Amino acid sequence: MPNLADQATELRRLAGGEPDRWAGGPPRHVAVLAGKPGAGATTFAVNLAAAAAQSGRRALLVDADPICGDAAAACGVRSAFGLGEVLSSECELADAVVSSAAGVDVVCGGVALGTRFRRPAFAAGLIEQVQSLDELPDIVYWDCGCGPHDWLSRVLREADLALVTTADSISLLETYAAIKVYGRRGGRSISVAANRCPEDGRRCGWDAYQRLQRAAWRHLQVSVAWGGEFPLDEQIQLTAIQGLPLAHQNPTSTTGQALRRWSDDMISSQSRRDRRGGLRQG
Repeated sequence: MPNLADQATELRRLAGGEPDRWAGGPPRHVAVLAGKPGAGATTFAVNLAAAAAQSGRRALLVDADPICGDAAAACGVRSAFGLGEVLSSECELADAVVSSAAGVDVVCGGVALGTRFRRPAFAAGLIEQVQSLDELPDIVYWDCGCGPHDWLSRVLREADLALVTTADSISLLETYAAIKVYGRRGGRSISVAANRCPEDGRRCGWDAYQRLQRAAWRHLQVSVAWGGEFPLDEQIQLTAIQGLPLAHQNPTSTTGQALRRWSDDMISSQSRRDRRGGLRQG
């Protein structure tokens, strides 16, 4: 008998209709990356995946944070196998996939991924393993934390980028550096959300995004979309402790609706691109 998470996903598919899946294409891939530690990469990776599942899409979340992998805990799941074991060839990716109550399939992280697996060759087969899953996801979110990312260079250079920054100068500079390093290949979407913004009406997140967008276009000829401005929300932290993402537990809240908008905007922008899908194969 299917578990409750699978049943919930199928019910959403029936209620909302089959999503606009490209004909025969591979999954879409989104790398979620933060400008600095604590900016919220894991929070957004978990909640964007949950929002995609709420839209009736089959979402896979891969915890690839090389420093502090806790996406699985935020989804309320655990597994004997994780990305570390996959990269060590102790198991296949399919063996590490577990279902969560939020309708998101999760691949747990591993111990010190960034130090154990330094070379890109370690991750070379991950894309192919995603492609060979029996139940192919519609969209794959890679929680990449804030670095270092050399071993994930293929994902970061070819996936769509969802960048999380705060309004301070250090985070903006690091976010710009990520765009410079990973964002210069055409044919994919790049968007930035400003997190932990004060609720004082100043729209400092929007102002920070405008500066980032102008610099990226002027110096790199890269266009960056707006993902939204998010205040410091205690509820999003509480739901993470409870193991149920806010986008699933309280999707009608202000933050839940903003997360859904960013998720839908990214999926819509990907749908307008050519329908080859996410990463190139081979």
